[in-house]
Amino acid sequence: MIPKIPIEKFLKLYKSLPQDLQEVVSSEKTGEEVWDICQRYGIPEKSEEILDVVGLVLIGLLPPEDFRTALEKDLKISSPIAEKINREIFRFVFFPVKLSLEKIYKMEIEEGGTVKEKKEDIYREPIE
Repeated sequence: MIPKIPIEKFLKLYKSLPQDLQEVVSSEKTGEEVWDICQRYGIPEKSEEILDVVGLVLIGLLPPEDFRTALEKDLKISSPIAEKINREIFRFVFFPVKLSLEKIYKMEIEEGGTVKEKKEDIYREPIE
């Protein structure tokens, strides 16, 4: 289920984000990207809801690996369309800020929308 958050909590989380994530969250370009993607797949009426889910990922409340599931289950988007939207959102919205997202979620994000848990290299010695 997609969490609804009060504006005060959103603003607190927003202010704690790295600069690049703040820019993506507040950018018109992000909204335009989501709108274009929804237009391409024939669901422009869902663009606002999808943008809300994108925002949850960007502010740290919805892990990227749960994005596609949220599209399917919460927004009732068919699996094939959700997969295509997921891939494009990862490519155009999440991937440009992947380093910041990886820090927040402690995982690795690959260009195709694949997410892997980040594991520490136990064979590396600390640098002093």
